[in-house]
Amino acid sequence: MPNESGLDLNDLEAMERILQLRLDTARREAVRTQLQRHLTSAQTDRDAGILTGVPPASIFSPLTPDAPVPPAGPATGAGSLVGETTPVTRLEDVPSATLRQLAVSFREGHLTSLSVTEYLLAHIAKHDGSLQAIVTPLTKRALSAARRADEAFAEGVDLGPLQGIPYLAKDLLAVPEAPTTWGISRHEHRVLDGTAAVVERLDQAGAVLLAKVSMGELAMGDVWFGGTTKNPWDLSEGSSGSSAGSAAGLAAGYAPLAIGSETMGSILSPSARCGVVGLRPTFGRVSRFGAMPLSWSLDKIGPMTRSAADAALAFSVLAAKDPRDPVSREAPFPWPPQGSVRDAALKLRVGVPRNLLENPPESLHAFLNAFRTLGGDAKAIDDLPSVSLESMMTLLMVEASSQFDDMVRDGSLDGLVSQDENAWPTHLRAAQYVSGVDYLQAQRMQRHIRDALTTLFGSVDVLVTPSTDGSAMLAGNGAGFPALSLPVGRGPEGRPLGSVALLGRADFEHEPLLLGVAIEELEGSLVLPPAFRDSAS
Repeated sequence: MPNESGLDLNDLEAMERILQLRLDTARREAVRTQLQRHLTSAQTDRDAGILTGVPPASIFSPLTPDAPVPPAGPATGAGSLVGETTPVTRLEDVPSATLRQLAVSFREGHLTSLSVTEYLLAHIAKHDGSLQAIVTPLTKRALSAARRADEAFAEGVDLGPLQGIPYLAKDLLAVPEAPTTWGISRHEHRVLDGTAAVVERLDQAGAVLLAKVSMGELAMGDVWFGGTTKNPWDLSEGSSGSSAGSAAGLAAGYAPLAIGSETMGSILSPSARCGVVGLRPTFGRVSRFGAMPLSWSLDKIGPMTRSAADAALAFSVLAAKDPRDPVSREAPFPWPPQGSVRDAALKLRVGVPRNLLENPPESLHAFLNAFRTLGGDAKAIDDLPSVSLESMMTLLMVEASSQFDDMVRDGSLDGLVSQDENAWPTHLRAAQYVSGVDYLQAQRMQRHIRDALTTLFGSVDVLVTPSTDGSAMLAGNGAGFPALSLPVGRGPEGRPLGSVALLGRADFEHEPLLLGVAIEELEGSLVLPPAFRDSAS
């Protein structure tokens, strides 16, 4: 029974089964008229082409009205180099060096940014055939930035701890010197005009961008149009994703700093797989301008490093309000800590979900042993709030499908490498069937999750779980709270036994970082996987 609009009552009846509605024929006929008005309006919006890059009007905040504010930072500023560290004096040792070690080396005259940059570009060229982490080397840009950093040092100009430091950028961040591919062949040669806000800030800090690195297609997984990015510790498996190249490149010694992004696990998961440190900041603490939108209510950008101390220094540069990102805001970052890191960490109230504390997996067991060695003791807390965490996946999928609506409708999703039932094309197509009512219910649930976690953090400062714990990942991302993926324990060849996630309160990144720095000071530095150790080192 089609009418002039082409809508068939049988179509509506089938849709009712998807939406779990039940209407009689008369009501269905009335709905058909109104639905056609909606469909006409929606098509008009698509045809206008004005929605690209425009975020939704509704904006989520991870802060409740009475949320605590972190204390102000010290007068010396967050950029100070904290604690003693051994400078690097040989280029052969650069791939395994931390950001802080290189920063000290530059200031003491042991190495130059240019020599380090040239060495790392050669290290990448030597090893990336097996890793498949590099999308586009930025050799000319990198060498130019390194020379500028060295010239500034020679003139007595110190821009802060990242001056001269090489880094990698996930390929959802725009730079005009290279394509920004988003991991898909459709954009393999697409060059965007602008520069992402985080790259701007790193440029201003004197950092050196070495390369754009791989991400899973449209920010899912570790498969991209150039292949599968591998885990440097086990080249038979992928690096996880979607910040695949960021984590793999760090672990392989390509650079001491990489920029990743997380919507639902994309920093924590590859950091855990590859055995590096990843900081997922509070939602809104780092500008997303110039980055591929995936989910406006969940996207976060953060640093990935070879130490928690390095992550703190990088975050101090990246965190800032940016009027071009409507969710960004200012908040204090009290770093460096005053006095002993260990003493400050032991003042934190550290909690572990009761079910995990009673039978901890290997990674959590390694963390608890290290924390007890420091003199700390984690308390058992009730399990995470019993809320509908899966609604966060609904939120993500619908917002992502809106972002890539044109690809869903013109069939270009068929060009992606991954096409199984759990791949992006399937999720993006399925999300088109979610009603606007259900989407708004998921938004309401996001606020409920935030409020429930805020209540939980009334009794603890840091919540510790395995990095890949699904419930903690969904709840933490839904609430927009910060988390640090920290490698713990050491196994054969120095490979971390696993990783834990240190979840903190909104805007209190310094507390998980304090705990992370204290643990790593006890356990020592990360080492390179055997396959990526240069023979002379």
